[in-house]
Amino acid sequence: MDQLFFYGTLQDPELLSIVLGTPEAGLDMRPASLPDHRVTTVRNAPYPALVPQAGAAAPGQLVRGVTAEMRARLDFFEGEFAYALVPRDVQCDGRTEPALVYLSDGAGAEDADWRIGDWAPDHRAWFLEVARETMGYFGQRSTSDLAALRHGIAFRALARRNAASEAPSAPSTLDRRNVTLTRLERPYANYFAVEEIALRHDRFDGGTAQVDRAVMAAGDAVTLLPWDPKTDRLLFIEQFRPGPFARGDLAPWIVEVVAGRIDANETPEDTARREAREEAGIGIGRIAHIASYYSSTGTSTEYLHSYVGEADLKGAGGLFGADGEGEDIRAFTLSRAEAMEMAAAGQIRNVQTLLSLYWLEGRAAGLRTDWGADTAP
Repeated sequence: MDQLFFYGTLQDPELLSIVLGTPEAGLDMRPASLPDHRVTTVRNAPYPALVPQAGAAAPGQLVRGVTAEMRARLDFFEGEFAYALVPRDVQCDGRTEPALVYLSDGAGAEDADWRIGDWAPDHRAWFLEVARETMGYFGQRSTSDLAALRHGIAFRALARRNAASEAPSAPSTLDRRNVTLTRLERPYANYFAVEEIALRHDRFDGGTAQVDRAVMAAGDAVTLLPWDPKTDRLLFIEQFRPGPFARGDLAPWIVEVVAGRIDANETPEDTARREAREEAGIGIGRIAHIASYYSSTGTSTEYLHSYVGEADLKGAGGLFGADGEGEDIRAFTLSRAEAMEMAAAGQIRNVQTLLSLYWLEGRAAGLRTDWGADTAP
């Protein structure tokens, strides 16, 4: 059996149980420290780094009784984050003890101490969801595979965390407590994932229904319709879309609003502003929330936050897109009247774009008053 030193998130009992696949109560865990090292925060990450620092002592836990199976699961989990296991001597109960420690290259380490007791609850909740999906691939995928899955795992975990923290808004007498999940498998996972679920749920007539379904697991996202209230012009984007192509659509280049997935450490509004810069090269001033909703409840987990954003659209338009995301985007502007004519003619075939247009059509006058049509964004 191995003896390991945990200094970061693996000190959390719930996370450790997820990674090990079993409650950690059988392990011997004792407070310890690693001399001449410091535990620091990592930029835009919910986990810490261990960095050398003379005279410092990194606090943590010395863990005894780690079996080969546990070690394999730990290696799989830590390998996703490019942590390698190295031997170090730690101090425990006044003695020097040999231990194995997961170390990274220190990329992104900040000059701020990280403590398990200060782990932000929202970061912890998200990271627990990351761990649950990651460990679901143990024995099915390799650690090298996880690098390609990391982005998708992260935004799916963020969506699950967000859903768990939202107060139910529907008037139904039934809720998640009336559902029992009996099976969850992910036969396909990449940027998106396919989840096959089997469950039982209570029926309105008092009985029980058995459900076997497959859904596309996507992260939460935003849409944004940029509007210039001074000129009453709107900005749209056009790009190739694989969904219409897969359906057999003869014109799979679709006119849409600005849109994108919400990343960790972003609010929906943050994402809307970032995507406006990436997809259209514009800044956004004031912003109005249209609605938050599911795009297709029978087939997808996708949850959207839709906005109209104030923008100076003079000279706006051109070719855009994030190089690393394979985007090829044409941004252009139309008057609101022209856009409504396109919608009426069936030339806008994206539901989020139609929703945004019709919402603005009924509220433009009020927004113009609130924002001031003669006020620059």
